[in-house]
Amino acid sequence: MSACLKVVRWLLVWALAGIVPALTTTAQPAAPPKALLPERPVRIWLPGEPMTFVYTARAAQTISLYATSLPGGQAVDTTLQIFAPDGEPLAFNDDLVTGKGDAGIENLRLPTLGDYIIRLDTFTRGQTGRVGLRLAVGEVTAFVPVQESAIILGTSRLGTLANARPTVFLFNADTNEVITVTAQATRPTSPEVDLVLQVYSPGGQPLPNGYDDDSGAAVGLGERDAALRGLRLPEAGTYRIEVSSWFGLPAEFRISVQPG
Repeated sequence: MSACLKVVRWLLVWALAGIVPALTTTAQPAAPPKALLPERPVRIWLPGEPMTFVYTARAAQTISLYATSLPGGQAVDTTLQIFAPDGEPLAFNDDLVTGKGDAGIENLRLPTLGDYIIRLDTFTRGQTGRVGLRLAVGEVTAFVPVQESAIILGTSRLGTLANARPTVFLFNADTNEVITVTAQATRPTSPEVDLVLQVYSPGGQPLPNGYDDDSGAAVGLGERDAALRGLRLPEAGTYRIEVSSWFGLPAEFRISVQPG
C-alpha cells in the first residue's frame, strides 16, 4: 500500500473515532441584526466588514439616520443603506456633506410598519475604526451648507449644533500666538451632550494639539465640555475652529477664544 493511501486510511479511522474533526463542517448561522432605537445613539467598533441593525417602525413615519466617524482614532468613511421589510432597498448614502466622509440619510419616509434593516459599511472595504450611529424620528431641517462665522480673540459667542453638522468659527492670529479655546454646552448641558473642538491651520490641516472633547472640567466647565489650553499657533493667518458633538447630537453652546 502506498504512503498516500496509508495516510488517507488513518485519517478516516481517526475521524470515525473522534480523534480528528470531520472533514466537512457546518456553516455557522449569521448573527441577528442589533436593534437600533430612536435617539439612543450607539458607539460601534467597525471590524472591517459590514454590520447590520434593525429598526422596528410601529407605523409609517419619517426618519433620519447618521453614521459619524468618532474622534480619537483613524477616520472612517462610512456608508449607510436601508432596506424595507420586504427586502427592497430604500436609500443609500456615502457622504451627507461632500468631502466629510460621514454618511447620513435624512427625511426618509418609511412606507409601512415593520422591521427595516440598516447596513453600515465603509466606502473603502476593510476599514476599521470607531463609529457613532444615531436614528431620529420626524422631519429635520433640509440640508444647508456649513456656515462660517468670525470670532475675535478675547471674545466669546453663542452657537448651535443641528443635523449632525459642525459649527465653524474663523479667527486671525500671529505667529507663535498662544490661545485658550473652550466650548461649553448650554442646552442641554454637560454631560448630556459631549462637545468636541478641532482647530485647523490657515492651510486647512488639523493642528497636532488642536483637538479636545473632555477637558472642560480642568477650566471649571462641565466634564464633557471641551477646552484647549495654551495652544501655540505655528504661523500667522486665519485659523478655523470646528465645534461638534459626539454622535452629532443637537445642542446650544458658548465658544470662547482667549489669549494665553
